[in-house]
Amino acid sequence: LASKYTFLCRTTQGIGELMKPLQDHIDAMGSVLFGKAVEPTLLEVLKLPCREGGIGLPDVIRTDPQYEDSKAICSRLVDATRMNSEEDIELITSHQQKIKIERIQAKNATMR
Repeated sequence: LASKYTFLCRTTQGIGELMKPLQDHIDAMGSVLFGKAVEPTLLEVLKLPCREGGIGLPDVIRTDPQYEDSKAICSRLVDATRMNSEEDIELITSHQQKIKIERIQAKNATMR
């Protein structure tokens, strides 16, 4: 189910607003886990991946960055496919890796 959600976020612009009812149910899971109302800051911690101390509750409203990242990473490959060119795969791969690294660095900078 998570992979289908990720695909939807990466391919559908502006889907986050339509996911608000689902996000409300996911946020309510925090109350079920702890047996009482959960503060918004704790919910943010619970949404972190396990490797960062959370439990990986999805934040289905914040989808625009996923869409924009996917669009940026795939843009050269899409252009090459549309133009039916023989562009070097290594060039496309290095472009994708560069964008991934930039996004990770930007995310890490905001977490500090």
